[in-house]
Amino acid sequence: MKTKKIIIASVIICAAVILLTSCSFNNPFKKEETTTETTTDTTLPQPDLSLWQDKYEEFLLDAINGKKTVLGYELEIEECRFDVKSIDGDEIPELLVSEGEFPGSKVSIFSYDGFEIRLLGSLGTNGSIDYIERENKIFVTEETEEQKTFSVYSISDYKMAEVFNATEFFTEGEEKLLINGEETDKENYDALLAQNTPEEFETAGRNMFELKSEYVLPVIEGNTEAIEAQEIETTTEAASETLEESISDVSEYVTDESDTAISEEYISDYTSEVLQ
Repeated sequence: MKTKKIIIASVIICAAVILLTSCSFNNPFKKEETTTETTTDTTLPQPDLSLWQDKYEEFLLDAINGKKTVLGYELEIEECRFDVKSIDGDEIPELLVSEGEFPGSKVSIFSYDGFEIRLLGSLGTNGSIDYIERENKIFVTEETEEQKTFSVYSISDYKMAEVFNATEFFTEGEEKLLINGEETDKENYDALLAQNTPEEFETAGRNMFELKSEYVLPVIEGNTEAIEAQEIETTTEAASETLEESISDVSEYVTDESDTAISEEYISDYTSEVLQ
């Protein structure tokens, strides 16, 4: 009988242990821990290079309307010239803005990176800026009373990097020649200078288009025939007016037959020169 009681007690204890254990796993009063999965959107905006024409147009019209551009100052629009040229040969051509029509004018070169207009660099003011399309070469010649410098730049990672430099210093009775910052002799200087000087190139500032709102989109799209025809017509009209004024001025001083012959020869020569 005693053994039976012990067995029954053991069964009851085991049942209690089992019950308590199950309750610890399924306690209805226990606060359930919830795990929240946090997902971070790692998708970044992608560059849209197809917008380059729209961005160039917006940039130039802002400049025309007197707004500050990435240059940080307002441009003298009456003097400015611009063009779109593929210098580095990639899918986005460069925008060239010259602050004058002469070779010595300051020229700024821009590109579009898919997000914004980027200033690659500004060159000039004491010389000329030349380039060769699709060869990624920009040539800068600058000269002062003390030195003459010839540099070659290329476009890399939206910046202009100098890849060659030849500098000639003028001192009192002496000449100092440097190639890429290192002094050299004249023979080596002349050889390397000739090796890096192009035979054919285009000059920024010359044969570029006036920065007018009606010219912006045609130049960006490459439809410049109408603009070129209009500029030729304007130049011809101006030359004709100048010619008429000159003829009038000369005629006022014609007093005899010899003067008439001289004036006719002068007018003929001047006409040929102006209308070329």
